Amino acid sequence: MANQKISELDTKATPIDADSVAFYDSVGSASKQTLWSAVKATLKTYFDTLYTKDAKATGAELTTATDDAKFATAKAIKDSHNVPSVLPSTDGKVLTSNGTDWVSETPAGDSTKLPLAGGTMTGDIQLGETDIKLDAVLSGDEKWSGITEAGTAGATLVVGKVCYQASTEKWLPVDGILDGTDVGFSKKLGMCVLAASADTDPTEMLLIGKIRSALLPTLAEGEAVYLSDTAGTLIVAQPSTTNFAIRKVGYGVTEEDLFFNPSNDYIVHT
Repeated sequence: MANQKISELDTKATPIDADSVAFYDSVGSASKQTLWSAVKATLKTYFDTLYTKDAKATGAELTTATDDAKFATAKAIKDSHNVPSVLPSTDGKVLTSNGTDWVSETPAGDSTKLPLAGGTMTGDIQLGETDIKLDAVLSGDEKWSGITEAGTAGATLVVGKVCYQASTEKWLPVDGILDGTDVGFSKKLGMCVLAASADTDPTEMLLIGKIRSALLPTLAEGEAVYLSDTAGTLIVAQPSTTNFAIRKVGYGVTEEDLFFNPSNDYIVHT
C-alpha cells in the first residue's frame, strides 16, 4: 500500500487495545508506533497523579487509604471539599466526621447521629426557636403521632382502647361510671397503641398526641371527648348520669382524628 498522509487515512471512532498509534520519538529522533493499550496505560499513570490532588469522597485514593500518608490526603480532601459524615476505607472502617481517625463503623452513617428509622438518644435534646410537629393528617385507623410510653398490660388490650395505670403499674381499661369497681377515672390515662393478648404482655400507651381508631366515636372538630360507661371507650356528649366521673380526655381534630390529652381534673355528677 502506498504511503499516505495521516489526514488521508480512514477514520476509526473507537480504537481497541490491539490498534497501533503512530508517534515521533523525541529521544530516538525517529517515527515509531505503539499499541492503543500502551497509550491508555500511560495516560492512566499521569491522570492518577491529578486525581490525588482533586478527589472527592468517591475518589480512588480515598477507597484505598490505609497508611498515614493516604490518611492525611483523605482528611485534607475532606476538609477542602467540606465532605460531611464519613469517608470509607477498604477494611470497612470510616473517617470520623471531624477527620481525626479511622473507626470501625459502617459507611452508611455517622455514629454520632440517630438514623431516620429510629434510635436511642443518650443525652439531652435542646430545641432552639423551633418545634416538634405531630403528623398533619393520619393515614387511617390504628395510626397515631405523639408521645408514647412502654408498659405492661393487665388485661387483653387492643389499639385505641383507653386505659389507666393501676397501682401494680399495669395498664387496664378505664370507664367513667362509679359503680364501686372502677377507680381508674382519677388515675394516669393512656390510649393503647400496642395490642396485648393477655395479662403481663408488653404494651405501649399514647400519653399525648393524635390518634385515629375504629374504637373512637364520630368526633366533632374542636369539641371535647369524655370517658364513657363502657370500659376502654369514649363518648362525645358530656355525661349526665348520677355517679359518673366527668373527665375530658381530648378534643376532636376531625370526625376521625382525636387529639388525646387527658385533663388532670374531673368532677363527679350528682
